[in-house]
Amino acid sequence: MKRPSFQFYPGDWLHDVALRTVSVAARGLWMDMICLMHQGTPYGHLKVNSKVIDEISLGRMTGVNNGEIKNLLDELESSGVFSRANDGAIYSKRMVADEVLRNKRADGGSKGGNPDLGVNYNIPGLVYALSRSNGDIKIGISVPRDKRAYKLRKAISD
Repeated sequence: MKRPSFQFYPGDWLHDVALRTVSVAARGLWMDMICLMHQGTPYGHLKVNSKVIDEISLGRMTGVNNGEIKNLLDELESSGVFSRANDGAIYSKRMVADEVLRNKRADGGSKGGNPDLGVNYNIPGLVYALSRSNGDIKIGISVPRDKRAYKLRKAISD
């Protein structure tokens, strides 16, 4: 499913040193490229249906003439604004990393959150409430219960 939007952080845009070193025209092209990469397959890559978008096609898609598109891409690439995959496709490291994180979170969410939390579900354990000297109460659960009970008794007696 294609998402209708992506997160954009103005502070990151304004403080990206590599991006600040290029011309306004190159930054404008980069913004168009980011929007195209949002639609790309794989996500974050300048591809349509897994096919690399070449310079001429990119120029047509963004309204930049053939003579200028190469110069702007060279400017962006020499400043390290984007990366290239082995197949020559332009991609955004940030967008790719954000997508990996999004997918991990989605996988975790489909499992009901943190999968490690369900490991000890329905295993006998120790539920405890510990009153602290400042008036706070710590409530917890522990497996194995005997080991935690010993530590709690020791903490209370100290």
